Amino acid sequence: MLESGYIGDAAYPFGHSVSHYETGYYKEMFEKVKQLTEFA
Repeated sequence: MLESGYIGDAAYPFGHSVSHYETGYYKEMFEKVKQLTEFA
């Protein structure tokens, strides 16, 4: 997902960090994992 352009979340409770991304990243990642794990 490097091409997605998401950045670290400045509102992260423990400070701005590259180990916690903005909310949209997790939503998109969940959809990608869901697609990969669906059985046809």
